Amino acid sequence: MGWVLWVVFAVALAVGEILTPGLFFLGPVALAAGAAAVADLLGAGTVGAFVVFIVCSIASLAFRARSRVAMSACPRSRGPARMR
Repeated sequence: MGWVLWVVFAVALAVGEILTPGLFFLGPVALAAGAAAVADLLGAGTVGAFVVFIVCSIASLAFRARSRVAMSACPRSRGPARMR
């Protein structure tokens, strides 16, 4: 039954992500909450689901930070004027 709480938490975070444009912080944490729900559903228990949530949150936020750094390293085109 604990997996239901994780699903509610994941949905709340996803809605928060949609309502805060440009932040892109709650989405990765919502995915981690979804992973914790699956872990709890598969029998990992409360502590196991919490560990999955923490590990997946750190991993998804680290991936987000890494991709953000990679995107900032590439110059953006400003249209035809940059093509010269």
